[in-house]
Amino acid sequence: MSQASLLPSPERCNVIIIGAGIYGLVAAKTYLQINPDINLTILDADTSVGGVWSASRVYAGLVTDLPSPAFELSDLQMSEEFGMSKWADIRGDVMHEYLERYAKKFDIIRRVQFRTEVLNVERSGNEWELFTKVAAEESDTVREKTMTCDKLLVATGLNSRPKMPDIDISAFNGIAIHSKDLHKRYADITSESIHSVVVVGGNKSAIEAASACARAGKTVHWVIREDGAGAGMLMNAKLASGKSAPEISLCRVFEYQSPTLYGYRGWWDRFCLSGKNKLGTIIFNGFWKKLTAQGLGDRYKKSENGRLLEPTVPK
Repeated sequence: MSQASLLPSPERCNVIIIGAGIYGLVAAKTYLQINPDINLTILDADTSVGGVWSASRVYAGLVTDLPSPAFELSDLQMSEEFGMSKWADIRGDVMHEYLERYAKKFDIIRRVQFRTEVLNVERSGNEWELFTKVAAEESDTVREKTMTCDKLLVATGLNSRPKMPDIDISAFNGIAIHSKDLHKRYADITSESIHSVVVVGGNKSAIEAASACARAGKTVHWVIREDGAGAGMLMNAKLASGKSAPEISLCRVFEYQSPTLYGYRGWWDRFCLSGKNKLGTIIFNGFWKKLTAQGLGDRYKKSENGRLLEPTVPK
């Protein structure tokens, strides 16, 4: 008997989805809605569904950057599930629980293989061949497993693998963590023995990390490359009137001032957004210039550090 014949046969599926975050769950639900009997499997290296909102990624004080209903799925109303007001902020633990309920409602949980990391994917004739590493639930043992499928969906997000900056910290005796592990090391970050924290990077996870440390009473030094993209647009969650900022920004007047790739919406698009009408172009440019000036003046020009975060606006 040859050595190859002793190897276990690859696990066979019709559809494999890599990633049990929002997109992976919605893709699985859609496939099962069309064909309930399809042999579908979701692979995820984490221990629960949710992706960036999994139980292992959520920590105290974390909230979504958009309120309900802008962050909910059309086939499961978050406001009804949790008794939330229409424009309420969504805590990280609520977002995770919402995705858990979504997966259970559409019978997706039992199709997820957790603790499974995809190492490589190859095309084999009309099939996809996946080489995976599976971690045991109650020990440190790891085994390799090969799987095949007819259709493969990659739903791992844009930045699923953490990247540490190329900085020599060999002489540093403190704690060095990636924002992905903030939940696991939250007790260390909030410990009374930690007085000062340096956050390296300028995007959303950096803002969240800096905010979490500041709320814990730490002195935060936020370091962003001068030639980098800088922080994303910062907005007050609530306006002076008490209304939610997204409630205003998502109303129809903003929609009609925003170009869309999804189709022609009538005379207003032709007048204001086509660039072919001089008066319409003046109205369009004036609207966004005023909002840009207001946003920059309100959020970036009130302090020296705020001015350092001011994004560059194309002329």
